[in-house]
Amino acid sequence: MNNIKHIFRTLFRYKLSTFVNIVSLFIAFWGIIILSLFISNETSYDNYHKDKDRIYVGGIGTDIYVFPSNFRNFLKDKNPTLENISLFKDDLYNIIYTNESTIKNGIEAKGARIDLDFFNIIDLDFIEKDLTDIPKSIVICKSIAKKLFGNEKALGKTINIGNRKNYKIIGVFNDYKKNTSFKYGYYIPYKWYFNDPSYWGYNIIVKLKKNSSIKDFSNATIKNKDISKIIKQLNERYGKKLGVSLLPINKIHYCTKVGNQLPGKNKININIIHVLGILSILLYMMGIINFINCYTSQASLRAKSIALKQIFGMRKWKSKFIIILEAILLSI
Repeated sequence: MNNIKHIFRTLFRYKLSTFVNIVSLFIAFWGIIILSLFISNETSYDNYHKDKDRIYVGGIGTDIYVFPSNFRNFLKDKNPTLENISLFKDDLYNIIYTNESTIKNGIEAKGARIDLDFFNIIDLDFIEKDLTDIPKSIVICKSIAKKLFGNEKALGKTINIGNRKNYKIIGVFNDYKKNTSFKYGYYIPYKWYFNDPSYWGYNIIVKLKKNSSIKDFSNATIKNKDISKIIKQLNERYGKKLGVSLLPINKIHYCTKVGNQLPGKNKININIIHVLGILSILLYMMGIINFINCYTSQASLRAKSIALKQIFGMRKWKSKFIIILEAILLSI
């Protein structure tokens, strides 16, 4: 206790040095905490999927991530590397309402159109489900189900989406609690919609088998005549050699150069994350350097004080301990 009292007396004796030390440490620590939280948040996107290392978004080169619907069938054809594959397309924002209410009283939500295999690729926490392959079916999140039906079970009931009527609910999932590029309020398993081979507007989500690599996938796609034909046409159009590529699901959030081709919003350039990481290290180093400079600036005065205390009987180890304890208290 006497040591702590002595430390506080010393700190108040050298007010300017103490003030500069505390302010510099505060700025450094606070900056590091804010940057670390931001970096942690931005690097957590889609890392929660159990098989994230095997889930990818299909692309052509690094600039094209949209396909015609028949490309899914080309990729599936005699491809031993695939476990599951699904088309994906944003359904934008729509008003969801029941037959007992009107569109004016509905809930605005963003959705997507998918194949049922999508639920075997992306991890959703279902609380109700009967994923049967029927026309005009829908899967909704828990918050929408609660607003529409209260505490009643939503499974099997019908709802309307904008001007589209009588969609049967085949699943209800818990709202997303973790960062993901697939944060949607509803999904429509709509294989009947994916019938226009001339429209290049679909993402393709793939899940590879456990022992398959991206190279194995690429080799399998090269052998497909239909895919080779499309790639050849694209090569002629863009004047460069392209091929079917795979983008890891947890990298979608950093893919800013392809605009709205990929799901998710508020994407960030990965270089910004790297710059902020370097900045946090620099702040840490500056905090240490400032702390050392402030201490060494008082070295001559401290030396006299410690010498006098040792003359009056204070042991050498104890004087060193007091200086270390002082630094710890300042940091805290």
